[in-house]
Amino acid sequence: MKKIIKTVFFVTSISVFTRLLGFFFRIYLSRTIGAESLGLYQISMSIVALLATFTAGLPLTLSRKTSECIASRDIKSNSSLVSSTLTIGLIVCTILFVTAHLLEPYIGNIFSDQQCKPIFYILLPTIFTTCIISTIRSWFWGQKKFLVFSLTEMVEEISRIVLGVLIINQIIFSFEQVDGTAISFVVSDVLCTIMMIIVFFSLGGVLSKPNDIKPIISASTPITGVRLYSSLVQSLIATILPSMLISIGLSSSEALSDYGRLMGMAIPILYAPAALTGSIAVVLVPEAASDRISGNIKGLKDKVERSINVSILFACLFYIIFVPFGEQIGEILYSDSVAGRYISYSAILMLPLNINQITTSLLNSIAEEKKTLLHYAIGSIFLIASILILPKYVGVMSLTIGMTLCFSVTSILNLLTLRKKINISFGYVFTILFFFIGGGLSIYLGQFMMNILISVVPTLIALIGGGVMALTMFLLSSYLMGYYDIIK
Repeated sequence: MKKIIKTVFFVTSISVFTRLLGFFFRIYLSRTIGAESLGLYQISMSIVALLATFTAGLPLTLSRKTSECIASRDIKSNSSLVSSTLTIGLIVCTILFVTAHLLEPYIGNIFSDQQCKPIFYILLPTIFTTCIISTIRSWFWGQKKFLVFSLTEMVEEISRIVLGVLIINQIIFSFEQVDGTAISFVVSDVLCTIMMIIVFFSLGGVLSKPNDIKPIISASTPITGVRLYSSLVQSLIATILPSMLISIGLSSSEALSDYGRLMGMAIPILYAPAALTGSIAVVLVPEAASDRISGNIKGLKDKVERSINVSILFACLFYIIFVPFGEQIGEILYSDSVAGRYISYSAILMLPLNINQITTSLLNSIAEEKKTLLHYAIGSIFLIASILILPKYVGVMSLTIGMTLCFSVTSILNLLTLRKKINISFGYVFTILFFFIGGGLSIYLGQFMMNILISVVPTLIALIGGGVMALTMFLLSSYLMGYYDIIK
């Protein structure tokens, strides 16, 4: 386990740096193009993401099968996995690309604002680059080349930011700012695709004759179903929620601004602990696949239990900062107190989001993809119902409520399935209780400290003081409760 923890720390360090870059770039975007334009970009990107999701199950399947081939020393099958996966993915992308252009006269009907349509077509080619990049990175993942896996992600983010700044400010091209944002995304993806192909061949990658295509399709289809269904739900939200907000009296501009604040400013911040949990998943998926093939159920169970507890504690670390200080964070980062309030109000989402992420990855790694599809389908019923029923009562916050209910349901179902499959303990229940009790006390002390400091020092200093107090209290109580032991 110590080796895994060291690897997780390494992957997490790069991942956190990469996410921070993206986070600060999003702040830059919000300040440069504004909440309304950011809302247009988010809506357009959600539809492109929906199309890209048709191949989303292939990378995880490639990673798992690569790990299984290495564990069982099946060199012949391993050599054709990448070419088989790419063949399937690029065929699907071609069909989607051609279909989207054939349906061009009707595409505008799916957007609540017609300004989204040209942005959508600018972004559309990225379904090809996303397929190639994710496939090659997943081969590195299955080979346990975590350095390459993480560094290529970081380079991709850096290139996207650099090109974004240059194009948005019309330094190298002359486009409208929101169009420039989309174009920078496309150009950076093309450059990263070229880089990934070069790295793949330089590290011994081989593209042999495609083989075993049917098993890859069979294994990836449930995962694709989950991702596709999730993207479909997100796309529905992006088109329905602004319309629902308009129906309760908001103008189109106000509805887009509210949506942009929540989805473009607040929610990305709340995915911060998910980035840390994602690093755990990156390391554990090939490890879990290997344990399953080799029959090491005891080792698999230990890894699963520890990773669930760690994911809960990660969520709590951010929860105790975002709940009391969300509004101040919004002001400092975005100069937008409304976005800050959305951060505070939505912070509880991080707990079920984190648990869902790690348990879904673990179930996929032990070939339970169909279960994750079923569980998300059940959970999404609550999400869709929330955005249809609740906007007239709580406005855009209906999305936060729906996401919290959705991920809570899927997390519970995932945990019960892991209990059935590998007999994990119910220790995570006590960790969740600690999340609310220890976290609540830490929030109270942090808020108390900030209120004392804010009358005598600048807001930023008071915020830091309150945050240090909250984190110190939480880490101390974690130590006293014995949670330091989960990383041994």
